[in-house]
Amino acid sequence: MEINTLKLCGFAIVGAAGAMLLREVRREFELPVRLTATVGLLTVCVLMAGPIVKYAAELFGLSPIAGEAATIVLRAVGIAMLTRLGSDFCRDMGVPSVAAALETAGKIEMLLLSLPLLSTALDTISGLLSQSGL
Repeated sequence: MEINTLKLCGFAIVGAAGAMLLREVRREFELPVRLTATVGLLTVCVLMAGPIVKYAAELFGLSPIAGEAATIVLRAVGIAMLTRLGSDFCRDMGVPSVAAALETAGKIEMLLLSLPLLSTALDTISGLLSQSGL
């Protein structure tokens, strides 16, 4: 799927300008316009990410450890993107403290997600060191 960056920028600017204009005229329609623009752009992002995920699956399908690492990395990227989106919404709504708490929770979730990978890496290093006699 080929996406034209100019079209994406145009869609984003029209959505943002529409929301801004509605804020002045009919405030109750501002949020639905913002959400529609956001969901539209995120849908395109998901469609654009399909080939990346497919390529990563092929690349990391070479060994079980690499496959596990790819899964963890892709999930961490997803967590980071969703956390950022959620925190941006919270800031837009005027509650930066909730946005900061959400970002902290996302970081902790990514750390917890990476623990099995860290354990595997440490086991591998330990095994290599014991084989070399160190």
